[in-house]
Amino acid sequence: MHRNLLWLIALVAVVPGSGLFGGAEAASAAGTCPNEALRSGPSAGLPECRGYEMVSPVEKNGYDALPQAVAASAGPKIAIRSFGSFAGSASANLQSTYLATLGPGGAWSARPVSPALEPYAFVGQAPFLEWSPDLSQAIVQGSPNPGLTPDARPDVPNLYLRDNRTDSYLLETPGLRPIEGLFETALEPTFGGSSSDFSHLVFGLGYPLTGDSPPASRDNIYDFVDGRYHVVGVLPDGAPDPLGVALGSARILGPSLVLGSASNAVSDDGSTIFFTSLSSGGLFARVDGTTTVPVSASQKTPPPSPNPPLPATYWTASTDGSVAFFTSKLPLTDASNTGPRNTGNDLYRFDLGTGQLVDLSVDATDPNGAEVLGVVGTGADGSYVYFVAKGQLDGVKGTLGGANLYVSHGGSVEYIATLSSSLPDSLNWFLEAEPSQQPSRVSPDGKELLITTQAPQPGYDNTDPASGVQHTEVYRFDAELPASAPGAWTCVSCDPSGAAATGDAAIVPPHVPFAASHGPYLTRAIGPGHRPLFFNTADALVPQDVNQVTDVYEWQGGQVHLISTGTSGSPSYFSDADESGENVFIATRSRLVPADHDDLVDIYDARVGGGTAPAAPAPPPCSGESCRGAKAGDPFGGQPQSSTFSGPGNPKPHKPKPHKHRKKRHHRRGTK
Repeated sequence: MHRNLLWLIALVAVVPGSGLFGGAEAASAAGTCPNEALRSGPSAGLPECRGYEMVSPVEKNGYDALPQAVAASAGPKIAIRSFGSFAGSASANLQSTYLATLGPGGAWSARPVSPALEPYAFVGQAPFLEWSPDLSQAIVQGSPNPGLTPDARPDVPNLYLRDNRTDSYLLETPGLRPIEGLFETALEPTFGGSSSDFSHLVFGLGYPLTGDSPPASRDNIYDFVDGRYHVVGVLPDGAPDPLGVALGSARILGPSLVLGSASNAVSDDGSTIFFTSLSSGGLFARVDGTTTVPVSASQKTPPPSPNPPLPATYWTASTDGSVAFFTSKLPLTDASNTGPRNTGNDLYRFDLGTGQLVDLSVDATDPNGAEVLGVVGTGADGSYVYFVAKGQLDGVKGTLGGANLYVSHGGSVEYIATLSSSLPDSLNWFLEAEPSQQPSRVSPDGKELLITTQAPQPGYDNTDPASGVQHTEVYRFDAELPASAPGAWTCVSCDPSGAAATGDAAIVPPHVPFAASHGPYLTRAIGPGHRPLFFNTADALVPQDVNQVTDVYEWQGGQVHLISTGTSGSPSYFSDADESGENVFIATRSRLVPADHDDLVDIYDARVGGGTAPAAPAPPPCSGESCRGAKAGDPFGGQPQSSTFSGPGNPKPHKPKPHKHRKKRHHRRGTK
């Protein structure tokens, strides 16, 4: 059958909303995949009629693709990066970004989208800070020169909205002050968040930008909307905070948001922005650019007078900005069991619609209170929130003084498991954790939690029999079941045979030195509707995994399936997936399609209904003059190092003045 026809059949089989995803899985089990001809070779053993497709370019100029990537929410489309430049990139920064899409003919193409930038600032800087769900737009930070639009002032590292459909830019920070010395980072705009349609752009700046800014502050937060700047840090009396504010709880120190969280501090529509006052430590919400709502004010009866918002630590909010979660060491409700003399740190939920404040972590049995360590994550609407506390909130379950994991929903709190309070477990709730390295995820509806822990759990031995090391494992919690019910707390990465662990499991690839993250983005190891979960493990969970290195797996309904080959001599890692899980992207050195001719790291899509045509038959042996080789002395065998190159090339490097080291970004946005 003709390849294009096979591809068309496969495409129809996985149209979103068609209901045929399950049909493809059933067909796979029966060995009747409609794309069977495209699944020969390494793809043959994949579940759900998946087939490998090479996403990164064949010619990579000797550079690996980075395992960290951003997939579109739906469909075969992904943003990938590399150290150095594949063919066609115009960027002179260390990292280059490419947008890869599956064409109508069944072939992937990856085009460079990085702007032409001078080498600038921190060596690992990647200019893409936020992506739209379909990857059609992105927030980009330019280097001081050249400007990316005609109206951009020179010597300013402006923020821009890039339209990836037209390769055009819109200046989002007009009128900023030029930088006198290239690396005077206090003058740089620092991206904090945006509305989902990019109509609101929230950023920090270390100097006053408007007439109503506090003049002495180096912690100004601005909302750029409708072509105007609006000061975010306005107190309820209408005056700006004299010392400035933090976005969520993330302070601006130099060019970066650090020492706190900015997760969902900007609502999806941009109407609500949460900030912390640097004067009082209180938490506020700026609504519609006109009203400021006190969030952390006491609601004890009778209320204290005066009753200013009290010191609090913002953690996250619902995506629509209707509820916020924060911790405080002070008793803010009648039920709270903490106070200035106690060590407790309670978790509160504030509802902007009703003005109601609820203590979610009341521990009546402990005079010191619950001592909440942090928030792991929440669903999009905030109805489910997962957190870790040292207290026994029901007085019975959990380990007293241990890192106990709880879920709060519908007015009740349930104990799930006891984790470790040390690394790597504490990264699950660490306030300044890099989003790309956060080892936990919550499904959009909040009903599923995927979390990585080193702490031993009942029913499985995670202690390596040879070394005595306790390995990390990935667990799933199903909040639709009672916490103590069978199947509510499941180890998805544990060996089904019961054999002891010999390697670590994770849901993120390992950290790559000097690789800046894709902003506050969280990869989709979990998704809506109980779709497949994806993770990495060095343990062999199926007989086909024989390489004793890290591989990519899928878990669904209690069954594990191998997504990478299990035979490569090098590790393979989960990079990202779309919301449905039909497109799961992996990073590997394996040559999974005939076109892959090197051992560099490539990004592949193990796509439901996908696959690649087998290699054409080998040509007949040469004879006569056709057997003559390349010219002597040609180090590339008569072939160019790169098949194509386009674009203006790298600009002439600017010689920067001596500068202070630039601090690393730590802001984040979105649910875990």
